[in-house]
Amino acid sequence: MITFLRRHGLLVGVMVITAVALAVITLTRHLQIASAFDLALFDSALWSFRHGNGFHVTLGCVNTLTYPHDFFGEHFAPIMYLLAWPAALTSGPQALLVLQALAIAAAAWPAAVLARRMTGSAALGTLAGCVWLAQPSLWHAALYDFHVEAFEPLFLFAFAAAFLAGNRWNWLWAVLYWACKEDAPIYFAVIATILGWHSGRRTEGTVLAALALIYAWAAWFYIIPAFSITGQPLHMSRLLTPKNCGGLWSWFVTIACDNERWMPFLQILRAMAFLPLLAGALVLPAGMSLGVMWLSANNYQSGLAVHYPLTFTPLLFLAALAGAGQVVRWMQGRSRRAHQAVCALSIALLLAGLYFGWSQAPSLTAASGSGNPHVLRESRALLECIPPDVPLTAALSLAPHLARRPQLPLLLSPSCETEWLATRLDGETYPFPNDEHFDWLIGTMLATNSDYGLVAENDVVAIFRRGAPTTANAALAFRLEHTIRATEFHHQTGTRINDDQAGGGLAWRCKPQDSDGFFIFGNYRDLPAGDYEITFRLRGTGSTNLPYARLDVSENDGRFIRAEHLLAGDTGGYREIKLLARLTGVGTAEFRGLKIGPGEIVVERVSWRRLN
Repeated sequence: MITFLRRHGLLVGVMVITAVALAVITLTRHLQIASAFDLALFDSALWSFRHGNGFHVTLGCVNTLTYPHDFFGEHFAPIMYLLAWPAALTSGPQALLVLQALAIAAAAWPAAVLARRMTGSAALGTLAGCVWLAQPSLWHAALYDFHVEAFEPLFLFAFAAAFLAGNRWNWLWAVLYWACKEDAPIYFAVIATILGWHSGRRTEGTVLAALALIYAWAAWFYIIPAFSITGQPLHMSRLLTPKNCGGLWSWFVTIACDNERWMPFLQILRAMAFLPLLAGALVLPAGMSLGVMWLSANNYQSGLAVHYPLTFTPLLFLAALAGAGQVVRWMQGRSRRAHQAVCALSIALLLAGLYFGWSQAPSLTAASGSGNPHVLRESRALLECIPPDVPLTAALSLAPHLARRPQLPLLLSPSCETEWLATRLDGETYPFPNDEHFDWLIGTMLATNSDYGLVAENDVVAIFRRGAPTTANAALAFRLEHTIRATEFHHQTGTRINDDQAGGGLAWRCKPQDSDGFFIFGNYRDLPAGDYEITFRLRGTGSTNLPYARLDVSENDGRFIRAEHLLAGDTGGYREIKLLARLTGVGTAEFRGLKIGPGEIVVERVSWRRLN
């Protein structure tokens, strides 16, 4: 054991840290009610399988798949059979998130073994394993829900390492890699052919490639259509064709000349120090995968976002290892000075690529979600109180906590036909606009003549039941009308931004170089006389000596200031600034924010409550 740790302790330590970090962040994100559809989809399909209904996705109304369907009609991934029972170890999808974290971290071990075989250096093997775990695209993919592609890197690297060693275990790893998704055997066929050719094991490589293509042919043309209600793979509706692009030239321009497609690819390539460019034929599988991604009309897929790097990144990393092997072979017989120059250049390119990749990636804290832990625990408890067998419509962002049920239509528009409904009160109601959802919630669901009565609510979720008493509806409607999102104010300076930590994902931002002026004002309110507490939720960064923003509460079109606060220094992230104001009820009340100096202000919302 001591000898093992001396040789491999660094890599094992990084693997453990990565697995724990990924598990903690993704679990936290789920508990913060920030996970979304894909996690619910897999949990729903696996739950259906355990109940004898195949991999039936019970969620309805999502993107182009506006109906419940069998998952194998969209993607053929037999590895789901191996995941069904481990997924049942937890009451929700938490087990899937832990399995994903373990699989991604474990892939570093065969990656290191493969690198040692390709370069002949144990040190480069350890370095390769650590570099794999440091890939920004990998973390970005892993931090957003669960996907079966997360197992592809482990099985791909394990196959390549075993094949080059002449180990018969490569057959097992090959089959497991094919089982992850229907496109995997296509890339595998090229990899097996190339590795077989270069290692002198051409017959075995050719046989593996042929079997992979037969498997892919059966999956694409027989198995998936058999499970699909349309008779063809359901995801084919995303395919870009010359017909839907307006002609052959427009199709070519859309695919090959779009900067939004090239930049993510170049960022991943840069994070591998451009080594895949030296790989020769082994870069072909990554190129094929990239081509498949670019043929999609789905912006996430063509832009290598969300989970799609889990397929593309390991193929490109395999090419990077082959490129590193080429560099090592080129350096043989060269002078010591040449060795030092090549090593310095490679390390500089690698560090620069990783640095720029991470600097442009979402922060880990933003990915994990935010919110008051007590309120979120209460929210999850409220959702668990909904009977598991009743018809229920739910907001999309609540689906991962409600997926284990025979039917779950998703609230994609202001409508509901089921007995129960669960929605969000904090703006996280994707995909229809929050103002549309807010108007529907206030004007229809919370009206005294509504068909639905409020059963339970807190600051995050509200649960309704058809035919329940509506006596509590008015009180919630009154409370909700006491919040204004920053993007709903009038503005003289600043811009609207996307912010994962803001309710609804939107906030209003003033950069230091923006001109001075009101970044929020207006939305005048006729409030009765009394004492009020007004809360501005914002974050700011600026000088500690000179204020850069002023918050105030005024009446009579701003003529009378009833309370004010000067903002200086760094708030350390979002914080709530409370102002106490005594309003006279004469003239309309207004809540304002004025930029008065160089500093950054990001405001999310303003809320108020009467104290007497």
